[in-house]
Amino acid sequence: MEPLSSQALEILDRIDRQADETQHRADTAQNLADQIDQLRQTHTSPGGEIGVEVDAQGHVTDIEFTDAAYRLDPDRLATTVLDTINQARNKAGQQAASLIADTHGPDTTLTRQLTRTYLPEGATDTPTAPPAAPTPWIIRPKQ
Repeated sequence: MEPLSSQALEILDRIDRQADETQHRADTAQNLADQIDQLRQTHTSPGGEIGVEVDAQGHVTDIEFTDAAYRLDPDRLATTVLDTINQARNKAGQQAASLIADTHGPDTTLTRQLTRTYLPEGATDTPTAPPAAPTPWIIRPKQ
């Protein structure tokens, strides 16, 4: 059998380098996925009534109500819960976006695409306005 030509050896070397690079990219992607899967972010309402924990996808993984939460009227409680969850989601999205940018570079197409998964456009940490005061119900006895 004849020895491989220098051209064939160069091709084999290039294939080996490409395989190594592909494996490195796969390892990097798996490491990032593991970090994002483990990501949890918490947020407590400004008055301390409610604490929530969410994962990178924004799913609520824990919620706690202090005694102060039970003193809120229902509309204010609902608004506080939603605002607290949204704040935690935005923080989790920002943390995921930071991990992605650290891994793939801050201004790459891949970073922008992946970031949209975790931090939708228009995400804000500005709480919603409190709901308007409900119109009181007037209950009159039957006549």
